[in-house]
Amino acid sequence: MLGDLKLAHKAVLLVLVPAVFELVFGCALFVLLRQAESNILREAHANTVIASANNLIKSFGDASTALFAYSATGSDLALERYEKLDQSINQRLLVLQLLVDADEQERKAYAPVRAAAETGLGLLDQSRDSVNRGISVSADTLTPEVTDIIEGLASLTQRIHDFIIHEQGSAESVSEAQSNSRQIIFGLIAAGMVGGVALAVGLASLFHKGTTLRLNVLMDNIRRLARQQPLHPPLRGSDELHELDNVFHQMTDDLAEANRSKKELMSMVTHDLRTPLMTVQMTLSMLNSDILGELPGAAKKQVSGAESSVQRLISLINDLLDIEKMEAGKLQINIDDVMVQDLFERTLVAIGEFAKYHEVTLHFEPSEIEFRADGDRLVQVLVNLVSNAIKFSPPKGTIRMWAVHNEKEVQIFVSDEGRGVPEELRTAIFERFKQVDQSDSHKGTGLGLAICKMIVDSHGGEIGVQVPELGKGSEFWFTVPQEAVVPAPDSQPA
Repeated sequence: MLGDLKLAHKAVLLVLVPAVFELVFGCALFVLLRQAESNILREAHANTVIASANNLIKSFGDASTALFAYSATGSDLALERYEKLDQSINQRLLVLQLLVDADEQERKAYAPVRAAAETGLGLLDQSRDSVNRGISVSADTLTPEVTDIIEGLASLTQRIHDFIIHEQGSAESVSEAQSNSRQIIFGLIAAGMVGGVALAVGLASLFHKGTTLRLNVLMDNIRRLARQQPLHPPLRGSDELHELDNVFHQMTDDLAEANRSKKELMSMVTHDLRTPLMTVQMTLSMLNSDILGELPGAAKKQVSGAESSVQRLISLINDLLDIEKMEAGKLQINIDDVMVQDLFERTLVAIGEFAKYHEVTLHFEPSEIEFRADGDRLVQVLVNLVSNAIKFSPPKGTIRMWAVHNEKEVQIFVSDEGRGVPEELRTAIFERFKQVDQSDSHKGTGLGLAICKMIVDSHGGEIGVQVPELGKGSEFWFTVPQEAVVPAPDSQPA
């Protein structure tokens, strides 16, 4: 089967088969063309021989006429003409001899012509000698010499005529063979065209079945994995696609096992870790507030540090649980009428004490913008953005919030006076566990901006950061459509 061949072997097959076909086709066409060329040469040769034979008859007739004229008039011009024709006859005989020497059948057919021609020449020469001796040779008087000449010329003419018929038959045979060769060539060309197309279609069909369809299965498996649907059965064969499909199935199984372990871990975190940590936090908070009795200064400092560490762990767990819900498409988005002013005020209530602790001023521009979105989730976004801004703002710094809108979307800004974000990290910081500096890990989990992006994406909006000048603050922003639409469950992030 084609599926058992390696991709390199398939490529060689796709090149080699057409090459062999073209080679065989070219050789056959070359042989037929050479045969056709040979037939053309043979036909031309036969026509040349026939023309030479006809010229020989004419030369003998002209020589006889010149001899009779010389006998009747005694003119030197007639004698000179006869001599030239006599030489011409010899030359034509030599040419004919050269033309037929290469073919045995032509030599045999020409032999009687040669003998009759030599006899005729002898009779003409004898008659010329007779005239030179004063004996009259005239066509009007049937002397023995004249009778011999006439009979000799008649015999020569018949011999040449038979030879011409032989050559004409040969020419007709060659012409017929040439016509047949032409038809065979045309048929071969037509068959080659049809065969080439059929071969191309056949190879394309085999390649499509053995490679393209199998690749389509792999691509569909990728889409199925993204949609969390069952994969196609493993591909058969032993080529690279089969091996790749096996690796993909194994990877999918490993991924499913990893997801199962992840769910078990998140379940353990939720039930077996967060609840005890919250209990520890409450206890530490009570100790730090002197509810359970006043602690020495050093002990109180240790308790305060422990409470802060526990709070960071609880925040990390909550962020992980939020991301898990978002990735599983289980994040609840409740669309309702929202006022930007209300978002800002709720953010101040949630983060105000934290800002005071860091000696940072929060300021927002009053707004009457109203749109439809999940207000609670957008407050979560603003709290994360403002909280990050507070952590990286200098004391006595100011954080500002404002909003603009048009017919299509609302855009909300949060600016600070911190160190800013380097250009190469302005996209990466919205990924999980990505921070501007590794030393920032004590200030957060690196999940807040990733959560912000997921919430904004679930509203169909965008989020980003712009830094007018590094070292002089950052300006985070996000957009939400004027009428947010919650994606269907199957299009939620997987």
